[in-house]
Amino acid sequence: MSGDFDEALELHFGSVAPGGYAWKFPKQGGANIGLGIQTALARGKSLNDYSEKFFSRYEGRVEFSGAGSLPMSGTIASFVKGNHLLVGDAAGMVLPSNGAGITIAMIGGRIAGQVVAEHLRDGTPLGEYEIRWESQMGRVMRNSKRAFRLGSLLFRSPDWLLNLAFNR
Repeated sequence: MSGDFDEALELHFGSVAPGGYAWKFPKQGGANIGLGIQTALARGKSLNDYSEKFFSRYEGRVEFSGAGSLPMSGTIASFVKGNHLLVGDAAGMVLPSNGAGITIAMIGGRIAGQVVAEHLRDGTPLGEYEIRWESQMGRVMRNSKRAFRLGSLLFRSPDWLLNLAFNR
């Protein structure tokens, strides 16, 4: 959103973004304003409903509007089938705790590329991709999923309790 915003970063939890959070990140000439929710906690409202209400807090011109969903349940059971390998969002390579996926997808892509090169050169089985992924990223993904579950419990709390917990 373009406009004149102060330099304070804002994060909002609770009913403004059930199961997720809303943000305002200042940047030159405006701010990045958005939110993420867990549909299961949205009480029948859409992402657009929450977005419109949150955006109305700010004055400025919307320069870009977009929405999407993230695979927040962790990697799929198998991302190698025959000669096909899945990487990134297609394989669920997104940290459930915060939705970060670009770096995770790059790690998956690097591992997949190495295994494919070895497969073509030496006949390394493509299933080695999943073994190496588990070795390098399995623990990170499991811990992120645990953090997501814990956060989901916290985010179910009423606003007054969240405000009390965060000393507002």
